[in-house]
This record gives sequence, C-alpha cells and structure tokens, in this order.
Amino acid sequence: MLYFSTALTAFMGMAVSLWLAAYLLARGFSSRITLRAVVTLVTLTAFFFSAYLNIYLPTPGSTVWRAAFLTAGFLAWYDLSLKSLPLPAQRRLRIMAWAVYALGLAAVAILFTMGNIWFSGNCRDAAIDGGQPANKR
Repeated sequence: MLYFSTALTAFMGMAVSLWLAAYLLARGFSSRITLRAVVTLVTLTAFFFSAYLNIYLPTPGSTVWRAAFLTAGFLAWYDLSLKSLPLPAQRRLRIMAWAVYALGLAAVAILFTMGNIWFSGNCRDAAIDGGQPANKR
C-alpha cells in the first residue's frame, strides 16, 4: 500500500506541475513573472518525474539529480517571491538574493562533485573505511 501511494503521489505531483506549467506558459507568455513560475513548475516536474522513475527503476546516483532539481526549484521559487515584492524591497534585498543564488549554485556543484559519497547508499561503509570503495580495501 505504501509503495502504491508513493508512486501515486509522485505521479500526481508530476502531472499537476506539468499541467500548471503548460497552462501558465500558454496564458501568460509575455509576463516575466509568469515565466519564472513556469521555470519553478518545470523543475518540480523534473523532480517528481525522477522520483516516479526511481520507484520502478532504481538508479544509483539519481538522488543527486533529484536534489539538484529540488534546489533549482527552491531557487526559482525564491526568485519568483522576490520579484513579487515592491521595488524598494527588491532593491534592499538584492545583495541577499545574490548570496542565496550563489549558495544554491554552490550546493548543486557540491552535490555533483561529492554526490557519489553522500547519496550512493554506502555512507556507512564510507564512514567506516575512510571513503575508499569496497573493491580497493
């Protein structure tokens, strides 16, 4: 039952995110805020699609991609929220926004460079053996 409900939740999240992104793209293509919302929804669609595929076809290393999609979605969501503020508040928070973008990109870079250690499923072995693979012990 848990397996089915997890698959259903991932599929519904993917379908709803994709439908909303397509709807917003078709209705408000000229608005920059709408395009930011579309980017946010597309990254959520990619996250849910990867989660759904991982249920049926578990792939080593796919957790790194899902974490990167989720981080990109949070960054796009933050940008969308920032652009919906009044102009004086946007100017006041501009430096913090650049810091958030830089930290998000650094997090994605760390995920892709160090992701094989943290998300391979062998964290216990890596901690015990000093991070060396099993075939080189």
